[in-house]
Amino acid sequence: MDIQDNVQAKLNKLEEVTKAIQKAVPEIMELKFGCRISTYSVGMWNQKASRCYFEVINKKNLKGGSAMDSVLLLRNCGLETLNQGWLPKEGFPETIEITSYWDKLKAPQITKGNYHNDFEIIGRDITLADTLRAMNSKAIGFNIRNYYPNSIQFEKSGKLLCTWNLKKSLEGQSEKMINYLYEILVYEHTR
Repeated sequence: MDIQDNVQAKLNKLEEVTKAIQKAVPEIMELKFGCRISTYSVGMWNQKASRCYFEVINKKNLKGGSAMDSVLLLRNCGLETLNQGWLPKEGFPETIEITSYWDKLKAPQITKGNYHNDFEIIGRDITLADTLRAMNSKAIGFNIRNYYPNSIQFEKSGKLLCTWNLKKSLEGQSEKMINYLYEILVYEHTR
């Protein structure tokens, strides 16, 4: 297995672990402070021009609307052009305010701005607390130790299994940690 295959395998496991945790802890996907969403900006001839990423920094419910109707203040996190790769957020508004009217699929509909109505809710960063909640009944027989600052170690029968870096979310964890979570949350579930 070459380096590129190894990186792709880690990304695939990370994606499956992320989905398993999001399923076990659904509030990760709630559209509130810290939640990331993406959509497309609309270019010439109404075609999708670039994928835009935003983070919710404020949400206000509309008076007289349903509980799901709200005004969102979104912080621009940058964009990815469909032909040129990732671009920094310079040249684009730092924040935008949109009114979202939710349909049956829980997809916000933009009422202003040059953005496409197809939104994808990415969710907020997955923390150790989210991960432990997802592991609640699945990982029996391990201990958690905090020997070093900024890290938590998972041990079983005195043997170190992996370490969670407390300064990072799930995406920033080691390959060993992702493999351990994959074994517990995904692999064991499919057997």
